[in-house]
Amino acid sequence: MFMMKNYSEKEFNSRHGTILPVPLYQLIRDRILLDLYRNSYPAGSVLGTEEDLCRKFQVSRKTIRHAVSELEQAGYLKRRQRVGVVVTEKDLLVHPPQDENRKVILLLPRWNYSIGNWLERIIVHDLGTATPPAQAFDVEMRLFHDPLPEDSGGLYAVIAVDPPLQHLSTLERLAGQGVRVIAVEPQTSLYMGLNIYPDNLNAAGEAIDYLYRYGHRRIGLLSHPCIHFSFQLWLDGYIRAMAEHELPILPHAILDNRNLAKCADHELRRITAWICTTQSNVEELAARLKGMGLSIPDDVSVIGSDDPSGDGLLGQDVPITVYAPDWRELVQLLRRLLEMGDRGAANPGSVLYYPLVPVHRASVEKCRL
Repeated sequence: MFMMKNYSEKEFNSRHGTILPVPLYQLIRDRILLDLYRNSYPAGSVLGTEEDLCRKFQVSRKTIRHAVSELEQAGYLKRRQRVGVVVTEKDLLVHPPQDENRKVILLLPRWNYSIGNWLERIIVHDLGTATPPAQAFDVEMRLFHDPLPEDSGGLYAVIAVDPPLQHLSTLERLAGQGVRVIAVEPQTSLYMGLNIYPDNLNAAGEAIDYLYRYGHRRIGLLSHPCIHFSFQLWLDGYIRAMAEHELPILPHAILDNRNLAKCADHELRRITAWICTTQSNVEELAARLKGMGLSIPDDVSVIGSDDPSGDGLLGQDVPITVYAPDWRELVQLLRRLLEMGDRGAANPGSVLYYPLVPVHRASVEKCRL
C-alpha cells in the first residue's frame, strides 16, 4: 500500500524523486493511475470513498477530488453515491512479467491526458502481447516526473515520449550501457537515441489543400511556440503549402497561444479558417471566437489535432475536424525498432516519421466571404 505524510508540494517532490514542479493533485492522480494498471483492477472495483483516499495519500479532500475528477473525465473512474470511487475502465489488464521477455520502460509525457491516454492503452497492450514469431515485451510505465533507473540492470529499451530535459543525461548514460533509447516527439532530436515524430509537415500541407478546396484563401496557424521540433514541422508545412497555393500570409495569421489574447478582434476577423496544432489551441481559439460572436463553422472553419473524441466545444456543439496521429502506425514502428537486431537497428540520431490521418467532422464549411 502506498502511504505518505501530508507533505507540501515541495516536500512531496523532494521525497518521491519528482524532477519537475508539478501540482500535488497531478502527482496523486498519476499515482492512482499507475496503481490501477499495476493491480489490473477489473471494472466495478471500488477503490474506497474520498475519505479513504484522503487517508491513504494523506492529502486534503480538495486534492483528491481534483485528481479523481481528471481520471473520471479520462474514463478510468466514476464516483457513486454511498459506494465510493469505482473503476470503470475495462482496458486495464496488464500481463504479468515473463522471464523470457525483454524489459521496456515507457515514459509517459506530461500531455498524455489531453489525448485520451492512447499511449498506455495501445502501446502497453500491443507490446505486452504478441503471437509468435512476434516478440512480447514487459512494459513498465513511468510518469514524466518519475526518475529513470541509474543503470541498465537488465533493461532492454526506454521509450521516452517528449522526455523532459532533466532526463537526457540519464538517457545518455543508459544508451552508453547498451539500452536502446527511442524518443517519441523529443523537443530536439537526441543524438544517442532513435527519434520519432508525427509527420506534421505533410499533415499541414494536406490541411491547407483541404481548406483551399472549400474556398478558403485567408488561412491562419495557431500553435505553441516553436521551441519544440513538432511545432516547427507544423509551421514549415504551413508556410510551404501557402506558397504552393500562392496564398498570402496575412499579418497575425501565424500566432502562438501567448499572442492570441493580444491580437485585435478586427485582425482575427480577417482569417476565415484556422489550423490549430493542439487540442488546447482549438479550445483557446473556440473561446475567443465565441466571445467575438463568431461561430464554428458558419463564420470560421477550424482544423485541429490531438483530439480523438470529436466532442463539441464551448457550447458550439461542433465536433472538430482533426489530423490525428495514427497511433497504430506508431506502435507498429516501435515494434519493428524493438525487434531489430543490433545489425538491423537504425543508427542513433536517426529521425523517423509516422503518419497523421484526417478525421473529417463538422468544423469545416465552404468559405462565405
